Amino acid sequence: MVPHLLLLRHGQTEANVRGMLDTSLPGTSLTEKGMQQAFHWGQRTHPHTLAVIATSEALRARQTGRMILRGMHQAHPDLPEEDFPELRIVPGIFETQVGDWEKATVQDNPDIMKQWLRIYYSWLHGDVDNATPGPLGESARHIFARYAPTAMSLYREFALPQLQAQLQVQSPAQLRAQLRAAEHSGARDAAVKNVLLVSHGAVIRMFTTMLVPEIDKRYAYWNFLTNTQVVDLVPHALATWLSAEEASGVATMKMPSVKDMLQWGWQALRWGDDEPPFVYTVPEEYDDPSNTAR
Repeated sequence: MVPHLLLLRHGQTEANVRGMLDTSLPGTSLTEKGMQQAFHWGQRTHPHTLAVIATSEALRARQTGRMILRGMHQAHPDLPEEDFPELRIVPGIFETQVGDWEKATVQDNPDIMKQWLRIYYSWLHGDVDNATPGPLGESARHIFARYAPTAMSLYREFALPQLQAQLQVQSPAQLRAQLRAAEHSGARDAAVKNVLLVSHGAVIRMFTTMLVPEIDKRYAYWNFLTNTQVVDLVPHALATWLSAEEASGVATMKMPSVKDMLQWGWQALRWGDDEPPFVYTVPEEYDDPSNTAR
């Protein structure tokens, strides 16, 4: 009943293989393995389950989106074109910018990598104004300010009209009851089309932690998303946005603002291979990059 917001990390890139910080646009391309990862993800996903495949501006994300759609076409050759999700590149979605640390590698620049991990750790723990170095660096506050409105706008554009359509065939009270039941169970409805946003590991983890504050920050720090893994998000408060306005005898749903949507009380249903609760039990002394090889 409730459409999900799926945040998918792009396929493997040359920079991933080299252990290199690759955040500026357009960025490196997918490897052949990365192309296959995205293609197979598309093969496993029915076109009817997605309303849109939105991608970051980065080359690797755009390639991932195209390969997902190609995989869907290969797996479902008899479906008409209109049955496949829209493919869209969205401005403002790209990886966390590391500024002067761009192109640093684990092998050649271990000290830079440790500094980057310390800043990322500080972001997850609330120091949102700490920034990566240089004129192209950015803070967590800036990252959230550009990423969150776009993600919420996509959900508003592609998910909420599905609920409006339901009001054509059932009463507001019935729909509200179904929404509340679905929000508590997290169950999926085969008729619902979810919103897929292809972006990047670091920004997905940070955005999710800020959107769902009950997630253990240490879990977010330690649990990298591997290529083409997904964070599955769903809002809790959709039912409260149903209005019982009557226009020619048909109830409608008011479209919320992006600011309101960020206050909905979102829940993470899956983080890669994991399900809730998202907690981590490694001793805290290992969080210091100086004490562990990550």
